[in-house]
Amino acid sequence: MSRNTRIIVIVAAFLLQPFLTALLPGVLVPNLLFCILMIMASVMEPDELVLPMILVCVFSLIQDVYYSQYIGVGVIALIITMLVVMWIRRLANIENPFFLAMLVIVTNLVYAVVFWGIYAMLSSPYSFFYMLKRLPMAVIPNVVFMFVALILISQDLIQRRRDGYFR
Repeated sequence: MSRNTRIIVIVAAFLLQPFLTALLPGVLVPNLLFCILMIMASVMEPDELVLPMILVCVFSLIQDVYYSQYIGVGVIALIITMLVVMWIRRLANIENPFFLAMLVIVTNLVYAVVFWGIYAMLSSPYSFFYMLKRLPMAVIPNVVFMFVALILISQDLIQRRRDGYFR
């Protein structure tokens, strides 16, 4: 994926997120910025992630300003989750479909727990059990979107490895 393509995908995700939420009320809509960044973190090299990370952090901060109770919580949760994904990626094989399923689920759980933990430190009234009660409804669309995208991308990576092109 070229640099310009990454920029276009991130900007499109940022612009599409509020429209999808407004156009499809009552429908579970994935957090597109989170999903795109986690997909990029799981398939791209760390040195290629600097620009996408900066863009997603800026757009996530803008979303926090408009939609969140506290500003910056989403950015901190994204950074911590991305670091966890990059650490897990060093330990396991990305092409394994079972690993992809576990990575997607663990990524979403880490993001939710970190997000709630920061909110709890800032004395938010939401309890851990309230977060757990709402967690499946927030995680399901992210898991579906990320799993489909990672399967499509990992098939391309497997093909490149067979061609001898993979680094």
